[in-house]
Amino acid sequence: MTLSEYANLVAKGRKSYRDLSEGERISFGHYLEQVCIANESMLIFAQAHVHERESNLTLFRKHMRFHLGFKGAREWFDEFESQRGFPAHAPLN
Repeated sequence: MTLSEYANLVAKGRKSYRDLSEGERISFGHYLEQVCIANESMLIFAQAHVHERESNLTLFRKHMRFHLGFKGAREWFDEFESQRGFPAHAPLN
């Protein structure tokens, strides 16, 4: 998959996760999991080495609100939570 094709998949997934094919759902889900892991890692690193807790959490929430604020990303996250037995999600504010 080229970078352009991948970008188009992300754009399509953001509009509607449910409209993606099974393979596209896997790729889009992988993209979002990597976004979550990267943001969580940066939060942990920043708290241990750089900034105050509250400013780190504010920045983390802004990033997550952006990435999970798309309709398709929320659809994916709802499925992600239920598959893994997570409790119902809390607002990201």
